[in-house]
This record gives sequence, structure tokens and C-alpha cells, in this order.
Amino acid sequence: MGTRKEMYLLEPDRFVWQRFGEHMDNTFLDPFMEGAHVTKHNGKYYLQYGAPGTEFSGYADGVVVGPTPLGPFAAQSDPLSTKLGGFARGAGHGSTVQDNNKNYWHSVPS
Repeated sequence: MGTRKEMYLLEPDRFVWQRFGEHMDNTFLDPFMEGAHVTKHNGKYYLQYGAPGTEFSGYADGVVVGPTPLGPFAAQSDPLSTKLGGFARGAGHGSTVQDNNKNYWHSVPS
């Protein structure tokens, strides 16, 4: 409840992997997040998201880190997971889960 809060805006000029396009080369469309969710680990909050372009063969899941569930969040330069090219389309909306043994895993749909 409450007012809308921008938690993180993609930075395609800074991070090429956040761009649209078969070769992440489309700078004419503004990118947007897909499938965003927050995970808490060791007192930090990790906002994970799908970068744009599930219809392309290159795709990435990104993560930003912050001290509270609403940020402020600091961008990480590399994607959490990525799929660059190939026959099958993008990595999809991955997510981090904790198993019964307290291990964390990043799952990426095929």
C-alpha cells in the first residue's frame, strides 16, 4: 500500500546486456524489467529482474543490491545469468531459491 516507488531503472547506456535486440543493439526502445522479485540474504536485499527481450536469442537476468527492501539499490555490472545466442530463445525469468539444506540456487527456465 502507499504510493508507487521506482526501485531501479535500467541503464542501457551503461550496461549493454540491458538493451533490446537480437544482438543487444537496439538503442531506440526504452528497456523495461520483467519478472522482478526481492530476496533477502545476510541483511542485504537483492532485487532480481529479467532484462528485456525474451523473444530474442540473447537474454539476461540482472540483480541490484540494497540495504532495505525498497533500496536504494546499487547496480551490479554483470548479469546474474545470461544466454547469448543460439537456437532456443532467451534465459527467461530466473529466480533464486533456497533449498532444505540452506543452499541458494539460481534457477533459469529452459
